Amino acid sequence: MGKKKSRKQSAQAKALKESQWRRFEELVADIQRELSPEATVTENDKIMGTSGILRQVDVSVRTKIGSIEVLVAMDAKSHGTRVDINTIGAFKDLADDIKANKAAIVASKGFTDGAKKRAKAVGIDCLSLLSTGNHPWATLVKMPALCEIANITEIRWSLKAASGSAFKIQKFTFTTMKVFDSNSQEIGTLAELVFDSLVQGKVPFVDGRQKISLGAVKNFMYSSENKLEEVLLEAEIDMQLKTLLGEIPLKEVRGMENAITGDKVIKSMTTEDIEFKRIFEEWKLVSNPAELVVKPICIIRVINSLKELASLLPPD
Repeated sequence: MGKKKSRKQSAQAKALKESQWRRFEELVADIQRELSPEATVTENDKIMGTSGILRQVDVSVRTKIGSIEVLVAMDAKSHGTRVDINTIGAFKDLADDIKANKAAIVASKGFTDGAKKRAKAVGIDCLSLLSTGNHPWATLVKMPALCEIANITEIRWSLKAASGSAFKIQKFTFTTMKVFDSNSQEIGTLAELVFDSLVQGKVPFVDGRQKISLGAVKNFMYSSENKLEEVLLEAEIDMQLKTLLGEIPLKEVRGMENAITGDKVIKSMTTEDIEFKRIFEEWKLVSNPAELVVKPICIIRVINSLKELASLLPPD
C-alpha cells in the first residue's frame, strides 16, 4: 500500500514538474513572439539534424533577412538550479546538428560562471526573462536611471527690432510676455520658450552659462500701439546641475535580459509611480556620470519652474 502511494506521489510530482516546464516554455515563446512579430515562433519543434535524428527544440524562431532564411534555436530551462557548463555543451551539439544560425538558452535560475564563459566562447546567448506577470517566474525589475536636476540661478535676455527702427513695447513680466509667429499665432511666453528649449534638448544640460536663441523663426511682440512688431529674441541662463543615480521599479515589463552583457530587450514596460521626494532623499549623488559602471537606461530631467523670475521686467 505504501509503495503504491509513493509511486502515485512520484507520478504527481513528475506531472507537476512537466506542467511547470511547459508553462515556462510557453512563456518564453510568447515573449519571443512579442519581440519578433515578423518571425515564426514554434514551441516544442521537431527538426531533422544532419545526424539523421529528429531533434526536439523547445522554441524555434524562423525569419528571413532578404532572401536568407535564419533559424534560431532556444532552450527553455526552468530547473531549480543554475544552468551548468555541461548543459551549454549539449545544447551547442544540438544547435550544430540542426544547423541553427543562432542558439540561446533561457534559464529561470541563471547560469554558473563556467557556463557563461563556455557559452560566450561558442556563441550561445544566456538569457533570463523580464516579466512581471502572474506566474512562478515573475521578476522584480528595477531600471537604473539618472535624475539631472537643473537649478537656474540667473537669466537674462535681449530683444531688438528686426527692422532696425525703434518702437515702444508694452510693460510685461518674464512669464507674461507673449510671443507670436509670422502668422500672428501665439507661440508662448518668453519664459515658456526658454523652458521648452531646455526640455527639448536644444540647450546643453550642463553647468554654466548657456545661450538660447529664440529667433530661429520670426518672432513678434505687441507694441504699446497694440501693433505686432518683428523682433529678434535671445536669452542666456546660468545653470547649476546636480546628478543623482538610482533605480525605478517597473510595474509591468515583457522582455529578456542577456546574463553575460546585461543588455535588455523589451517590447513594453510601465514604471511604478516616480516619487521625486524619494529621488531627492534616497538616490546617490554622482560627480561624473561618464565613469559609472552601471549605465542608466533612462534620464529624468528636473528643471526649476522659473516662477521666482515672474516679477522681473525687461531692460529699459
